[in-house]
Amino acid sequence: MKSKITKFLLATLVALPVFGNEHDYSDTEYTQSASHRDLSGANFEGARILNVSFGAVNLSNANLRNADFSGVNLGYANLTDANLRGTDLREIKHNSHTKWTGAIYSVHTKWPEGFDPQAAGAILEAQVPTDTPDGTGLVDYKREYEKAKVRLDSLKKQTDEAKKVLAGKEEKILQLGKQIEGGRETLLALKGDLKTGESIRFQLINELQEANQTLVSRMERVVRLETELAQSSQMASALEQEITSESSKLEVKTAQYAQLETTLATPHIEGWHYTPSQGWLFTEVGTYPLVFAEQSQSWLYYDQGTSTPWWYFNYSNETWMDWTSE
Repeated sequence: MKSKITKFLLATLVALPVFGNEHDYSDTEYTQSASHRDLSGANFEGARILNVSFGAVNLSNANLRNADFSGVNLGYANLTDANLRGTDLREIKHNSHTKWTGAIYSVHTKWPEGFDPQAAGAILEAQVPTDTPDGTGLVDYKREYEKAKVRLDSLKKQTDEAKKVLAGKEEKILQLGKQIEGGRETLLALKGDLKTGESIRFQLINELQEANQTLVSRMERVVRLETELAQSSQMASALEQEITSESSKLEVKTAQYAQLETTLATPHIEGWHYTPSQGWLFTEVGTYPLVFAEQSQSWLYYDQGTSTPWWYFNYSNETWMDWTSE
């Protein structure tokens, strides 16, 4: 099956035209006058055509894939063998002289109401591979899913342990905060005592002649209080340094915890991708564009090049699905 898919992709690549810089208008807003111009082989993929007439223009072998041509005048235009996959042609103006012979279109091409492209000579592209994926040569997705669950449980345990460590650090910080608050109250009290001592000292100076002995005693008390204040200041400084150190450690642990939380919340595991509407999806280089949907236990085929919506073919019920956004 892998060789057939490879041949299909190679055949698709060989069928694509090569464009020169002169006629490459892909992903642009095209506003040039185009009537009666020879734009054979030009590349308009993803382009928007704004208020421009394409009457009698030669667009044979041109690439109009996913382009917006709605409302463009294509009267007498030549679109022989053009690539119309996903092209918006809903409001075009055309006539019986517009040539559609051999133009390739897909199920995503939008046509004017009532227009029969096959009757006009256009050809519907075969979008679905003929082979159904049987798992040969593919990664054992169930085993990988179980491995991913084991890794996820390990990350949860690590997160729980980190939370316990963080709770212990927070408790220690709370205790240190209480000690600091007590130290601050003591310091304030000491500062109050110092202020009182200074007041007494001035009073003693004024009463020096009457009570010199009393003044000496008061001075000694002031010195003692100043020494205690200095010791208290040193204690407060040491406590603040310890707070700074513990705060730094807390920031590191918080960052580590946030990283674990982010890792745990990331809906991507090797080979697997999670979306809210589709659940777990599995694909890798060996399977893409085949995608396994764990939610529906079915294989899907992604129509490469489509977006908003993304088109998938479900092999279990053989229907196309469009995923507008995820």
